[in-house]
Amino acid sequence: MHAPLMPRVLCVDDDPDIQTAIDIMFRPYRVEVDHAHYGMEGIARVTQWKPSLVVMDLAMPNGSGEDLLSVLKFNPMLKDIPVIILTGVRDADAERRTMLQGASSFLRKPLDFRQILFEVSRFIDLARRERE
Repeated sequence: MHAPLMPRVLCVDDDPDIQTAIDIMFRPYRVEVDHAHYGMEGIARVTQWKPSLVVMDLAMPNGSGEDLLSVLKFNPMLKDIPVIILTGVRDADAERRTMLQGASSFLRKPLDFRQILFEVSRFIDLARRERE
């Protein structure tokens, strides 16, 4: 019998500190994490890697988070991937717009690990790793 595949989380954010924090946050869990640094790279990575969940910023160079969200939600093969927006954008309409576009959650930076893990656990199983 094959072991179940680990959930895959793609973090799309141009801030290396956020990417590192996401890696650290998921380290205790049986979750694969990958990264893209901007919107267009995120589109390519989602298409190739087929993550279980996407955590992404809105304000990025070379394709915003809203562009990436639109591509995901209009593609029949990708539209069911949950998307958690994690952003420092303070635009009052950003949350409304992205939720209407199909985002699953909208969280504001700075990072709150407990809040992010709670939201992620709504969509994927956060099984803890066995001690190595």
